[in-house]
Amino acid sequence: MDSRKWSRFSLRLLFCSISFLCVCLASWNVCQQRAISDVKTASGGWTPKIVAPFVLGVERSNNVTVRETYHLWWFGLVIDLPYSSKSPETGGFVSAVRPLIIIQTEEELQLNTSEY
Repeated sequence: MDSRKWSRFSLRLLFCSISFLCVCLASWNVCQQRAISDVKTASGGWTPKIVAPFVLGVERSNNVTVRETYHLWWFGLVIDLPYSSKSPETGGFVSAVRPLIIIQTEEELQLNTSEY
């Protein structure tokens, strides 16, 4: 007869994992306040957004593509994660400048030059 093997874990592991989860959730407010300014400074002025507790994403755009890089923040320490995503720019707009061409007759040119 095969006996069924159950995963075993200790109560210490259970309490440590619950404590870690509580610390992550309790630090959400601190992460919103301090982490954004620390990661903004570390990423060169780009505004980050919070992805998860202690994980922030920074979108960098060159008007063609958007590259989002991820950073790990731990109370002042900012670590660049090796993960990034790349997508085409969707929110940008292209503005075309139309040249203003003014055609003046000789009489208008003579009138304008006498004012100067």
